[in-house]
Amino acid sequence: MEQEQAIKFKKKDTWRRSVFRTLHVSMLAFGIAIGLVFPFFVKFAIGYDRALTVTFAVMCVIAGLAVGAFNFFLFKLLVSRELGSIAQGMEDINKEMKKALYEEEVIHKIHHLAVRSDDKIGEVVNSFNSMSRAIDDRIQLEGTIRELMASLSSSVQLKKVSEKLVRALLEISNTEVGVALYASM
Repeated sequence: MEQEQAIKFKKKDTWRRSVFRTLHVSMLAFGIAIGLVFPFFVKFAIGYDRALTVTFAVMCVIAGLAVGAFNFFLFKLLVSRELGSIAQGMEDINKEMKKALYEEEVIHKIHHLAVRSDDKIGEVVNSFNSMSRAIDDRIQLEGTIRELMASLSSSVQLKKVSEKLVRALLEISNTEVGVALYASM
């Protein structure tokens, strides 16, 4: 029962969370509203008697739907392409970060997107490019640290260092045998 309610909520929530779907429905609804209002406007503004006929009203509603659908098509063509480019760039960065995290080889690749507008989408693209540079800088830094640590661990003989540390601890504590206890504060 709870699972069934969760599925219903998820479906309802998915419908609500789709910006494109909401925009599409809104544009079509606006087209219908304009199609319904336009005949009255024609009748009273111009005085065209046939404006209030069913045929004219249906044609206006169809024209309104067509305009709403075309507006959504334009939006999807222009905005969806830009958002898709940003999403693909994010996916590429995610893959590079996973490679850098789990593999020895670090690939330095800044994902730069072309800024094609001076609006909010352009701002998002600029922010994406800044984030991409910062992530690449971080990956390069981690690679440098990884190489340094590998170099240090290969040049330092850990067994000799640990033996000297134990001898020094025994000497400082004036004992011949002991157990070292490390407490973190």
